[in-house]
Amino acid sequence: MKKSPKKGLLIFAGVLAAVFAVLTVFGPFLVYKVAKQEEVADEYNYSESFLNSYEDVRANVQKRITTLKKDGVKVKYTEYAIDESDNLYIDNFYIPALKEQKNLIVLTTGVHGMEGYIGSVMLDVFFAEVYPTLDMTDTGVLVVANVNPYGMKHYRRYNENNVDLNRNFILDWETFDLSSNKEYPKVDTFLQPTGKIGNALWHEVGFYLNLGVTAITDKYDTMMVGFEFER
Repeated sequence: MKKSPKKGLLIFAGVLAAVFAVLTVFGPFLVYKVAKQEEVADEYNYSESFLNSYEDVRANVQKRITTLKKDGVKVKYTEYAIDESDNLYIDNFYIPALKEQKNLIVLTTGVHGMEGYIGSVMLDVFFAEVYPTLDMTDTGVLVVANVNPYGMKHYRRYNENNVDLNRNFILDWETFDLSSNKEYPKVDTFLQPTGKIGNALWHEVGFYLNLGVTAITDKYDTMMVGFEFER
């Protein structure tokens, strides 16, 4: 006896529903497993530089300053309080050129909060590998560390006012030319979605589908201009 087309469609729909349900439940774990980075190996050159708390990162800055001073380097240190009650500070230290102030190397970390942890590692790399090669006769170094201490402490991209400091740095909106990037509005919805992430798997699937559609409808050049402006 042959199965009816209607019954076959019901079975097919049931299988699809079951697959969808399984992916919805277990998909996020798979995404996490793929996206999760490996722990830093003990034999890595800078394994001791990978820190896990804002307090440890700030202490590492102070340790760096102390080491420089012990080596006879003239260092000017200042701190800018973001929230004294929560012990949140931006740490700055300046190493002036020995004679002529001709060049200045400026290093910042933690503009995007939680990214300051890898920035702290890069500071250690800089002072271990790059700084010793510099001609400090006419070159100074300015370090602005932990630009977004709130984001670092709470593992967020944004600061305490929910502001992305890498975007909102315009001092005078009244004189700023809002039409400087006419292509950006075409991809604004894609680059800055307002909804919740929801299920991690379907979020990832939706992201790449939207990326493909946006690239086709708004063209590659528009996408690149939009990404540059968004950054």
